Amino acid sequence: MLEIRIRMQIGVLVVSFLIPVAFNVAMKIAIPLKIVSVGIPEGLAILPILVNNVFQVFTRPIAGWLAEKTDHRIVFGSATLLYGAGFMLYLSSRTPFDVYISSIVLGLGIASFWSAFLAYSSYIDEKSASQGLAKALSVSFVGAFVGTILSGFVFEYYGFHGTFVFATIVVVSAIFFILLLPKMETHEIDLGKALRITSGNIRDLFLNANAVSLVPIVNTYAPILLIDAGVSPSIAGIILTAFPIFSAITQILGGYLYRPIIRYRLIINILANFSMILFALSANLAVLPLTILFFVMYSFASSLLFTPQLTKSIEEGGEARAVGSGGFGSGMNATRVLGSVIATMGGYIAEEGLIGIQPAGSAIVFTSASFIFISILSACEEHLKTQ
Repeated sequence: MLEIRIRMQIGVLVVSFLIPVAFNVAMKIAIPLKIVSVGIPEGLAILPILVNNVFQVFTRPIAGWLAEKTDHRIVFGSATLLYGAGFMLYLSSRTPFDVYISSIVLGLGIASFWSAFLAYSSYIDEKSASQGLAKALSVSFVGAFVGTILSGFVFEYYGFHGTFVFATIVVVSAIFFILLLPKMETHEIDLGKALRITSGNIRDLFLNANAVSLVPIVNTYAPILLIDAGVSPSIAGIILTAFPIFSAITQILGGYLYRPIIRYRLIINILANFSMILFALSANLAVLPLTILFFVMYSFASSLLFTPQLTKSIEEGGEARAVGSGGFGSGMNATRVLGSVIATMGGYIAEEGLIGIQPAGSAIVFTSASFIFISILSACEEHLKTQ
């Protein structure tokens, strides 16, 4: 039994590392620049990511439900192939339509993988689901750190071809470790109940922890902002490692301080969003020290919310943990869809010259300001309930 537990922990942690390495190598620099290279304006570069997230809202709860109905490993194992297919489709993209198809395929891989894999990971610590998740997520953010560091250098020296091929090789190699993982218990529930749990998780994350959904918007626009400010792709990649560095550290912290962080998550959420507004404005003015400072502040506050919010969602799923983790993912993606729409509007306003800030910065400012407003409304609602 001990040997199986050790094998499981090693396998989960290795896979937790490999998948984010592959994703971040592709996502941080190559995918945003690929989107722009096929003719999509900078201010509208979030649109393919928007489509990606729309599909994930619906596929994550279904993936979680299927994982509980069958086997977690089948769902997240097959999802790695969708990751690889998405990367290769990006490589071959020549038109905006190609990019949208690539984004959908990659989104299906992301949704299927993380809904099932996070539920599976929660079992690696026998004492606490939150601490099991914290371990896996901490390692995954180390992988994101490595991938982010590599992203600028790989793209600078090998271009689109080398970047997407490298990402595909890394992500497919995870299959060999997945095959070694033991089967964990599953708890089948009615699909209707799973969707009701998902609905509650969407609302909770949308109101109280929406900063965790800024990631694709930051991934899309932050590299453009930094490069437009005169930073090279390799240095931009290094600056962007602040998020995975703090994420790796704070997941363990979040696992142990789950209850206090949930209690104060609205304040933490507002701080994270406000930091991104200041980051965008500083980058627009090319004030690099302040730009880095505010990005670090965002990285710390936003990543501190992740494990506690995920744990809360998994608890909502009861014994069917994959349903809870799928609900968390749907909440994150639904909020990303709203954020992407707002970012597109903000980028369009700047593209039309109606605001004195570059499109990428405008997209971030409009999104974060809207998320702050939503959180303040949630705080007011909670206050009125207690009166």
